[in-house]
Amino acid sequence: MILPTTVELHALAAQRLGLEMEILDPDFGALFALSQGDQRRIFTGGRSILNDAAATRLAEDKYYTFLLLKRAGFRCPATVRCLAPQIPSHQCYPDHLGTAPGLRFAQERGFPLIVKPNRHSLGREVNLVQDPLELEQALERIWAIDTIGLVQERIEGRDLRLDFLDDHYLIGYERIPLQVQGDGQHSLRELIQVANPRFQDQDFFLELTQQTQLLWELQHYGVSLETVIPKGDCLILGAQVCKLGFFCSGRLIPTLSEPMHQHCTQIAQVLGLRQFGIDLRVTQEITPEQTWVIEVNASPLFSAIYSQMDYQEEAIVAQCQVLRAIFPSIPAARG
Repeated sequence: MILPTTVELHALAAQRLGLEMEILDPDFGALFALSQGDQRRIFTGGRSILNDAAATRLAEDKYYTFLLLKRAGFRCPATVRCLAPQIPSHQCYPDHLGTAPGLRFAQERGFPLIVKPNRHSLGREVNLVQDPLELEQALERIWAIDTIGLVQERIEGRDLRLDFLDDHYLIGYERIPLQVQGDGQHSLRELIQVANPRFQDQDFFLELTQQTQLLWELQHYGVSLETVIPKGDCLILGAQVCKLGFFCSGRLIPTLSEPMHQHCTQIAQVLGLRQFGIDLRVTQEITPEQTWVIEVNASPLFSAIYSQMDYQEEAIVAQCQVLRAIFPSIPAARG
């Protein structure tokens, strides 16, 4: 059976810790149980079972997360909600209905802007938009998967992901956009596929080339995938909306300063989370004063680090620490 990557990571950590694993859904593999003696816990994919349902639901609502964090003094991007007009209950909120709130926000703030779903994760339908038409099209796509779309100011800076368990820093990385250096001989397509082995998968590469973000970046540079890039020219792909599933890689952040550590754990305390991941934009140095909170995740996945970066061991160790919190009687010598 081919397991989902996050389940595979759980399996490797469970084996290291001496836990027994049972796949409960053999068709897809996402439902599984881990047990130690008479203690048994059920898992669904990568959803954390250390956070209570109320805290998890709160963190999954990006707009409510921003409301609480701003009240607590944390910096978050200015954001407006755009309610899907086809939902009957939304008719009670005409000032927030359809694309109008986003268009008003764009008139006040100017482009470019970020448009994203209120509740989805993994960077799904997160787009940088450059004009009113792109904004409206992005919201229409979002309303196919979510009832609320967010229009948000774009924060410049370094893109970080930091994962914690209680007050313990587990793992983190900085997303690094792909830089392609022209040689005057090879097309952009060829240069991209050489830059990272995962881009050589034709199905994966085809999916990437159909994303709105890539189309905008190609237009920005005035090239196509078949353009031979002149020698010495450098193109940066994925800098506008950094996603490991797009044209970005990651660089591990092994440690945090004590002020930054406290800053992140205080964010989790506002939301009532034990296990959490925080997406941050940092203008220069990694300090609380230069940090903007972009998202908070109540079920952080280490599978991206495991499958798309060269930090497999670090991901397994982080997963082992989470499982130790769930099964506190695991002998200290294991893992």
